[in-house]
Amino acid sequence: MLGAAAWRHVTEASAQPQQQRHQQQRQRQRRRASSLAEPAAAPDAATFPRQQQQHSNLQPPARSTQQQQQQQAQAHHHGAIELVVGPMFAGKTTELLRRVAQCEAAGLSVAVVKSNKDTRYCSASVVTHNGLKRPCYAAPSLAAFKAAAGEAYAGFHVIAVDEAQFFPDLRDFCTHAADHEHKRLILAGLDGDFQRQRFGQVLDLLPLADSVTKLTAHCKFCAQEQRRVAAVFSLRIAADSRQELVGGADVYAPVCRRHYVQLSSVRQQDDGGEMVEGGSGEERAM
Repeated sequence: MLGAAAWRHVTEASAQPQQQRHQQQRQRQRRRASSLAEPAAAPDAATFPRQQQQHSNLQPPARSTQQQQQQQAQAHHHGAIELVVGPMFAGKTTELLRRVAQCEAAGLSVAVVKSNKDTRYCSASVVTHNGLKRPCYAAPSLAAFKAAAGEAYAGFHVIAVDEAQFFPDLRDFCTHAADHEHKRLILAGLDGDFQRQRFGQVLDLLPLADSVTKLTAHCKFCAQEQRRVAAVFSLRIAADSRQELVGGADVYAPVCRRHYVQLSSVRQQDDGGEMVEGGSGEERAM
């Protein structure tokens, strides 16, 4: 058996490695705590500008209003055809003039054109049902408009056409103007007559158009029933069978599908009343 002195020597020798381990662990903890307390080193003066420049490259540069307008003008140099269609009283001309105002605000030169058949509100202006008014070219065809514009035509970025269904050369003129003259065409017109048949050449531009907007009105007869229903058709309510009949609320009414079917049946049964069959109608300036 070991004596007391020998046993004490053995236990002290075995305790030394354990004490050393505890001491080393405490030293590591102190070093870690001191490193967390120290402030972060400032970035190197030579590398910080490069880092800042790389970050700033990710931010879009501020553009002035003039630069934005110039870029928008350049975007239209490729040419485009935009259709705005719908029934009577859908606000097609209002939408046309809204886009015209946007183009002019972007610094683009705009020509507004309408058919010379429409002389009810003003022979030299496009006028909406709610009274908005804009001077325009009034011509029997778009070729006639181009001739009347003369040298000014080359400077137009945008050509806005109201009552597009009335122009006999609509398809050819718009195709050439957009494809080869790189002009933006904004066209507002009926996509169908009061018999729900094609009207003019508006539908011929569907496969050529960049965008098509279909507007709706509110059904006149649903409103009398205290209901608000979208109107997608134009119903002729006047006793007139002429193909071209320019008129407003006294001649046409915007109707939903249900009322179009019901009232068209009444018109077929009573060809001597206010509703008569035949022909295709023209609308007044929207």
